[in-house]
Amino acid sequence: MKPTVSIIVPVYNAEKFLNRCVDSILGQEYRDFELILGDQNLPGHIDPLLQKYERLFPCKRFFLAPCGLSEARNRLLTMATGEYVILADDDCHYAPDSFARMVCYAERYPEAAALIAKGSPETDAFPAAKLESPTRLSRYGVFKNAPSWCIFLRRDALITVGPFDEDMGIGAPTPWQSGEETDILLRLITAGKAVYRAPSIRVFHDALPATDSTLVKIEAYGMGRMYLLRKQGFPIWFRLVNIIYPLCVLILEFPRHRLNAVRSRLAVFKGRIKGFISNIKIPK
Repeated sequence: MKPTVSIIVPVYNAEKFLNRCVDSILGQEYRDFELILGDQNLPGHIDPLLQKYERLFPCKRFFLAPCGLSEARNRLLTMATGEYVILADDDCHYAPDSFARMVCYAERYPEAAALIAKGSPETDAFPAAKLESPTRLSRYGVFKNAPSWCIFLRRDALITVGPFDEDMGIGAPTPWQSGEETDILLRLITAGKAVYRAPSIRVFHDALPATDSTLVKIEAYGMGRMYLLRKQGFPIWFRLVNIIYPLCVLILEFPRHRLNAVRSRLAVFKGRIKGFISNIKIPK
């Protein structure tokens, strides 16, 4: 019998957080799911961790050559059999009722091709809320209300508009190191399908530290945003707003002595400037 939910998790050098991620998945109140891991590590690298879970829950593990996140997801999606797909980052984790609430929303709103959870860097940042009516997002709304680690999709809808653009996302062979999940949501909306924000579903993800290596990544994420905006045909005024916004937030953060936040916003700003002035060629 096919499971209702498929969770796909590309895994690469994330042993520090993977244990927490898998613990939160196996601790779900809703149990009708399959867990699909795409192992891009050296042979045996995560074996001790997986052996810990063998008796608790069978994981489907596929060995992948190191590749970009979008390519890894495309490969793992061919293995998924569930009606719904959860795109899990290997460093995110879930509230115990996340999957149950997702399935409940999906059954209540069968027109929803995608559901967007509420994301937070802190596990106890907000209490569980009652199941409220979700909000339908527009093409512009996805940029404020759809964190990449908070997306739940109907598999048939994803297949209709997919696959993920392998020129985008972490590890892609281009400078555009973000935006592939938002690209899928925008394709769904353009196809007339509903994308809903359901904030009573909770997903957690640590805030990125403002280290030198992380700031380089954040800058690349900023470049990815500008590629996405041009690819999706957003007007020039909206692209300029996306450049100015992190600079405005940076100015507000500076008096509060939030140095790490200031450095992160500055990296986003620099990346978006670079992306805006780059000679971006959009594949036809």
